[in-house]
Amino acid sequence: MQARDIMTSPTSTVRVGTTVAEATALLAAWGFGALPVVDEAERLVGVVTEGELVRSTARTVGEAMTAPAAAVGPDTELVDLTVALLGRGQPCLPVIEADRLVGVVTRADLLRVVARDDAVIARDVWRRLIDYSGHDRWRVEVHGGDVTIACAGGGGFADETDRFVLAALAGAVPGVLRARTVAGKDG
Repeated sequence: MQARDIMTSPTSTVRVGTTVAEATALLAAWGFGALPVVDEAERLVGVVTEGELVRSTARTVGEAMTAPAAAVGPDTELVDLTVALLGRGQPCLPVIEADRLVGVVTRADLLRVVARDDAVIARDVWRRLIDYSGHDRWRVEVHGGDVTIACAGGGGFADETDRFVLAALAGAVPGVLRARTVAGKDG
C-alpha cells in the first residue's frame, strides 16, 4: 500500500500571506492538525501546525510555518509513511508529484488503514481479483493485514507475472500490509 492509496486529496492549503487568525480558524473548523503551505503554482513551500500557530506571535503563516517541509511521493510505502509521520511527530505529511502538492497523509489516514477488519479486507481483495481475472477460484486469507492468495480450484497461477499482478492488486487494497501468492492444493 502506498501514499496514493490512503492520502487525503484534494486537501486544504494556505498561502504564505494567509493570516495566523485565518489559518487557525481553518484548522479549528476542519479539525486538522496542520496545513500545507503552497505558492501560487500549488508548489509546497512549508507546513504550519496548530502548535506553531498557537505559540506564534507572527501575523502570517509564512512567519510561523516550518520550511522546508518534509514531503513524500505518491509511491511511498505504508511502512515508510508510518515511520515518517510518527518519527517526526508530524500531524500530516504532504504528498508531492511533479513538484505539485497532490494530497496529504495524516495520522487519521493511517488509523483508517490499520483499523480495517481482516474479513472486510479479504472480501475486497477477493473482489479485486475477480474483476482482474474474470473467475472466482481465489482463496484469500488475511491475518493482521497480511494477505495470502492461493488458486483454490483447477489450474493454478498462469505464470510468475500472474502471481506478481495478483499480489500487486491485493497490495493496493486499503488495510493490506503485505500480499503474497502461494501454491494452492491444486495449483
